[in-house]
Amino acid sequence: LKSLSKDFEVIICTIGTYKNIAKKSKWIKNRMPFIKQSIFINNDNNHMNKSIINMHDSIFVDDVASNLISTNAKEKICYGEIFSWNEDWLGTRCVNWLELIEHIYEYNKKVK
Repeated sequence: LKSLSKDFEVIICTIGTYKNIAKKSKWIKNRMPFIKQSIFINNDNNHMNKSIINMHDSIFVDDVASNLISTNAKEKICYGEIFSWNEDWLGTRCVNWLELIEHIYEYNKKVK
């Protein structure tokens, strides 16, 4: 993420309870000071996807298929190995950081 943030605007978008979000926010601030923006979605109201965030001109990376399916992102990438929560994803999948970074740079070249 640090490498990508030199060439792209990297925004963390995460879902959690109020208590969980507070912990995530602190963790991101302490571990990833290069991240300039984070979006936190409170799921106390059982909102369990990221569709409320406009990702129209974005590359969206997530490990949960329902989050990927529900967004309007231009490019959607499932990150990581196949698990029950993403086994039905048929789009692009990157299983490690190197593969993900390479895909993002290649995709960016195509759309320019």
